[in-house]
Amino acid sequence: MECASTMYQKPNKLIQYCAQHKVFAHVVLLIVLCIGIVAFNNIQTQLIPNISIPRINTQFIWPGASAKQIEKNITVHAEQAVSDTPSLKNITSITQVARSNLQLDFEQTTDMQDAKQKVMQKLDLEEFPKNMEPYLINVIEPRELMARIAIKYPPKSKSLISDVITRLKNDLSNYGVSSTQTYAAPKQDLILELNTTWLQNHPATLDMLTRSIQSMLRESPGGKSGELGQYTSAEIGITANDILDLNWQLKLDNDPALIDAKHIFNKAYLKTPDTQPIYFDENQQMSEIRIFRGEYDDLITLSNQVTQWFADNNNTFEGYDIQVYNKTWQYFYDRMFLLIKNGGIGLALILILLTLFLSKKDAFWVAIGLPIAIIATIAILYTFGFKINMLSLFALILSLGIIVDDAIVVSEKAASNRKSLKPLPAASWAATEMLKPVLTSSSTTVAAFFPLLFISGVAGQFLREIPIVVITVIIASLIECFLILPKHLSYITEPKQTSRFSIKFRYFRVHTFQKIIKLAIEKKSIVFSGALSMVLITFTLIASGRIKFSFFPDFSADQILVQVAFNPTTPLHEKQNYLHAIDQTIQQATLHFNEDIIEKKNIIMNQALAESNTPNPVTNGIAIWLTSQDQRNTDNKQFSQYIRDNIPNSQWVQNINIDRPRGGPPSDTIQIELSGAHKNIIAAATELKLKLKSYQGTYNIRDDASVIVPNHYYTLNELGVYSGLNTERLQAQLQSYLNEQKNLAINLNTENTDVIIKMPDSYNDYQINIDQAPIQPSPQTILPLSEFTDKHYQYEPLKIIRKNNMVTYTVSAQVDTSVTNTYEIESELTQNTIPNIEKDYLVTAAVGDVRQEQNTTINEIKSGALIGLSVIYLVLVWSLSSFVQPFAILLTLPMSLIGGILGHWILGFDVTLLSLFGFFGLIGVTVNDSIILTLQYQKERLSYPKNKALMIASSKRFRAVILTSLTTIGGLMPLMFETSYQAQFLIPMAITISFGLLFGTFWILVLLPAILSLSSVKIAKS
Repeated sequence: MECASTMYQKPNKLIQYCAQHKVFAHVVLLIVLCIGIVAFNNIQTQLIPNISIPRINTQFIWPGASAKQIEKNITVHAEQAVSDTPSLKNITSITQVARSNLQLDFEQTTDMQDAKQKVMQKLDLEEFPKNMEPYLINVIEPRELMARIAIKYPPKSKSLISDVITRLKNDLSNYGVSSTQTYAAPKQDLILELNTTWLQNHPATLDMLTRSIQSMLRESPGGKSGELGQYTSAEIGITANDILDLNWQLKLDNDPALIDAKHIFNKAYLKTPDTQPIYFDENQQMSEIRIFRGEYDDLITLSNQVTQWFADNNNTFEGYDIQVYNKTWQYFYDRMFLLIKNGGIGLALILILLTLFLSKKDAFWVAIGLPIAIIATIAILYTFGFKINMLSLFALILSLGIIVDDAIVVSEKAASNRKSLKPLPAASWAATEMLKPVLTSSSTTVAAFFPLLFISGVAGQFLREIPIVVITVIIASLIECFLILPKHLSYITEPKQTSRFSIKFRYFRVHTFQKIIKLAIEKKSIVFSGALSMVLITFTLIASGRIKFSFFPDFSADQILVQVAFNPTTPLHEKQNYLHAIDQTIQQATLHFNEDIIEKKNIIMNQALAESNTPNPVTNGIAIWLTSQDQRNTDNKQFSQYIRDNIPNSQWVQNINIDRPRGGPPSDTIQIELSGAHKNIIAAATELKLKLKSYQGTYNIRDDASVIVPNHYYTLNELGVYSGLNTERLQAQLQSYLNEQKNLAINLNTENTDVIIKMPDSYNDYQINIDQAPIQPSPQTILPLSEFTDKHYQYEPLKIIRKNNMVTYTVSAQVDTSVTNTYEIESELTQNTIPNIEKDYLVTAAVGDVRQEQNTTINEIKSGALIGLSVIYLVLVWSLSSFVQPFAILLTLPMSLIGGILGHWILGFDVTLLSLFGFFGLIGVTVNDSIILTLQYQKERLSYPKNKALMIASSKRFRAVILTSLTTIGGLMPLMFETSYQAQFLIPMAITISFGLLFGTFWILVLLPAILSLSSVKIAKS
């Protein structure tokens, strides 16, 4: 035994200490378990990773102004003012009647509060129109929606719903739910209808009336009274009933006397504004409370709080139907179940494979390392402040095979050592001998994944959890492999009997496989030709379009949005009737498929249907929440297509968009931005939309270009000037006919109520025939507008969209990825259609924001791959003490990548962004196998000639290479064939690693010896 021990290097001191000490390894294990238990109980959970959008939205309101006026006097000035703000990437503005929205997008690392202050400073220096309202500015702060609470109420309870909502929110707060927001709560404006006779006889303006009303109706503190520090508060104001009955007085600026409100106004009444958000469910009006997860809230805790609240309070509000729906935390629980299920199946497969190739005890201790490493991973994530979400759970699933790789090579080496050594030194020397290969392979895997941490944009933030978890798993695996496993392996003795499989496998390894390696070395040209043929076949499949690329896998959330864009003149009741007609079509669709498809559906008016940061959302339609796709036979595509085929027609509708919101970054959308003159863009967009319709698989084809409407321009004529009119007085009188302005807000019945001063309904005709509007230059003179002014028309867009100081409209289409591919269509458009459109219509075309961000992400991945490969090469140089042999390992990587690509083709999947992430993981595992074989070859080269050393090294490490590859594939096999919709977007990543290893392992075992034989010759000669 002593002679045998001289064959081995001196064990690493730390490894030897861990293996020899009676309790040290157990203490390390207990520490890991204790921290892991604390982490499991305390680590914060969330639905998706925190995603920040560095964006500032600014809103300008100029009552009564046309889009063109606002563009000229506000939008252009604001754009120029903020254009030199540091880190500003894009400026997008949407200008329409009475308002302009400015969207400012910044670099990802920008301090947004500092950027907001700088933007405000620049805007404050600009001179905007005097009667423009103060601008509003806010930083976009994405929130994680947890659930929605629907409160359906009968019409007679409409006035009481605000109190119910307040009680509900207070109850939720008592249960610990603090981040809530109310939507579609009934709101009414106070309408004060002017007495036109009084107005004609008194020189009062709307501004004058507003100031007077504000001083009389707004409540204000009356002072303090009391003794000994006890104070009461008196209020000076008017009751709600008196306000509605016009039992109050006001004083005008130019009149010292108080005037009864009944003289000035015909009546006062409450009215729901036409722009008020309205929700309907089954023809019954409803309000909604949305529950969000705060930054420091835990998803599991929050879900338990809401569930407990609903169980305790569901029946406490008689007459109101309260329902909790869209419980997004269920996705987290579903993925947790998926992790346990796939992890359990993967662990069983790994255990079976380990038992075949190793002894039962070896297999047991290697398998035990899996839960230990997962617990250690959770402990490390918790220690460094990371969170658990759906992406990190999936990353753990993908890491199942990687976790045991390190333990396998150490255990396999210890099993070989036990043939000539006692268990303790066998384990110590095995861990010591595998320390360099394992550290090398771990370092290369970290080097491959580390650049992915710095991908910018939404996609980078969304997928950053994967490299974080993989790197953490590697660290946890190293702790288990070298501090805990050697002690466990020291308990294992050489089995008395060898299984039949082990005997046959050893015969194959020593005899048959060595002959294969000898043949590969002698017939290098055949091996190289075979490898080159695989490369050419793969490139042919890619070039012919049989293997396609999609940015992100096509999987839909359990929701469908029917978004309806109405004509600007559509009356509110026509909108409501049409949406109810669509609702009937949706109910027919449910009957058609004859299964439980819909969980909840809401008719939504005057509000964006989805939680979206787009500055130009569609604000009417129906939001449908579906049951889980795993629980029904009808998929989202079939259901939405039935609605599309049977949707009713209407003269009031401009466009209908039936969307299936996707999970993750969008990749099924084509966006082409057209810049130029408005009329040219309209013509170019029409031709482009016709071209998009000619492609199979395109739908929801639309543009955001506005309709053109006549703008009336009035200029005072000689009579107007002679009568004493000026532009400001004329504007004030015209606005009283054309606008319902929110002049001020008061507290009415504990509700914040907007006060609107308007002309009688009989004056609404002047909105159609404004030329006949009565204009009063003096108390004695009233004539139609046409008598005082000259008029001309100019047709202008109702809405103007600008991007980076240019008028820009976007043509978009969605693509059915089972039929075609966005990249194919965009490639054809870019080469053939768009150049002609630019030439014919004098416009400039560019890809939209979605593709721009995708291109940025892909370029960053390319840069990360180059950096990763460079670092991997340097690590290999250190490990192999050679500048040449690392190239032999790197030359085997393309074969693994080709295997991953071919796997997508075989199983019918597109290559996606997650496939690219899988390629990075594949690099680490492939290098792991290659480095084990190469280091063994270097060791054997000291004793044997080149070819003999290659044959022996390949034979000795054959079991370790095969076992690490098979266990990784086995760990991912359940996920690769998972039918759950929850796992669909990760399947491409599993395919990449599994098929890459399946193909790559063969080529590593055959191609690497052939390449090493060449490199050895060159080294010998040098």
